[in-house]
Amino acid sequence: MLRHRVTIAVHIARFALLPLAVVAPAWATDCSIDSTHLDRGQHKPFFICSQTITPDYALTGLDGAGITVYYDQYLKRCAMDDKRHGIFFWLEADSDAQTAMLEVTNARGEALCEPVRMTVPERVPAGAATLTPSSTTDSPIHRLEIEAGAGQDLSKACAAGIRFPAWERESSGGPSRWPTLTLLSAADVAEVPSDLRANSAPVSCSEKSIRALVRVAGQQREPAKIVIPAVELAGGETAEAIAYVTLPEPAWAHAMADADAKFIDVDGIRTRYWDKGTGPALVLIHGGQPTGKGGGALTWLRNFDDLSRQSTSTR
Repeated sequence: MLRHRVTIAVHIARFALLPLAVVAPAWATDCSIDSTHLDRGQHKPFFICSQTITPDYALTGLDGAGITVYYDQYLKRCAMDDKRHGIFFWLEADSDAQTAMLEVTNARGEALCEPVRMTVPERVPAGAATLTPSSTTDSPIHRLEIEAGAGQDLSKACAAGIRFPAWERESSGGPSRWPTLTLLSAADVAEVPSDLRANSAPVSCSEKSIRALVRVAGQQREPAKIVIPAVELAGGETAEAIAYVTLPEPAWAHAMADADAKFIDVDGIRTRYWDKGTGPALVLIHGGQPTGKGGGALTWLRNFDDLSRQSTSTR
């Protein structure tokens, strides 16, 4: 049986189909950015658009604040209906990252936009968080466990409540990039699968951990964010903490790993693609940026491995 070679070409630089939920700019009227918020420990994508942006741009000003530019790409157009140029980029914040001013300059060091304030709340990172599904039934209810970080006491967290922030770009009209978590109430206990009923209450807090029963909905492209308003630190002070949790990984989770991506130059544009399998080529095409609404390469994530193993009957 022949195996297909499956190729996905990611035309990152041509269009960004996700309409921007633009933060009101405090700089030149032609410059806009879709978010100016980043939490410690977060890995997050951004778009910045302006007719003044040129291919020789540079993103600076963040290194000393513990924020790393993980990936960046020039855009000839920010959207189908937005002819301004732009930059699509990912930022990663360290556990002690601080608010900083992002600067966009050209190769000569000239400013292409006024500095953008990237706000990082002073939340302390909590320990690891996990979601455990039922092993006996297909239920949206999961057990959530959050461990205390070094020197932290979580025993007072229940009284203050824990929060599950919505995806920060819901106003864009696209689907959330992380799953929605909702705490169960006492009235929901009858719905809890039998193997998850070890919890005596929908949520409980001890010095070392938080255990809760949550309802999980939606897709996952980024970890869900958890805010714990009251964590006691080793010095006795109380701080707000941040944690992240992901759904248990499906079999296809790493079908298109970043490390497996390849790049080619297409008409001067650095273009990312994945190539897997052998035999006649089956080219999978998508449009836009890797966003919830834009139809990026990860649209094919669930199908990629299976298609690479299919016979020549696959078209």
